[in-house]
Amino acid sequence: LWLGTFIENNRDTMKKGRIPSKKGENHHRNKLNEEDISNIRNLVKNGTHTQSEIAMMFSVHQSAISFIKNKKRWNHI
Repeated sequence: LWLGTFIENNRDTMKKGRIPSKKGENHHRNKLNEEDISNIRNLVKNGTHTQSEIAMMFSVHQSAISFIKNKKRWNHI
């Protein structure tokens, strides 16, 4: 019996269609919507605010802004 890592098991489960993929607004821990993501990316692009300031505007952690900026989160948009 082979048991993969947590991530491998989740990917395999979703690949086989057992659990629907929960991305973006459909994720149960989501605090942002697609409009917020667009606004965040524009603010980052303009360079008028720091990531920490943007995070405070949207009530998220600075690392969330970094992940959005680098398309490690919400990369489907």
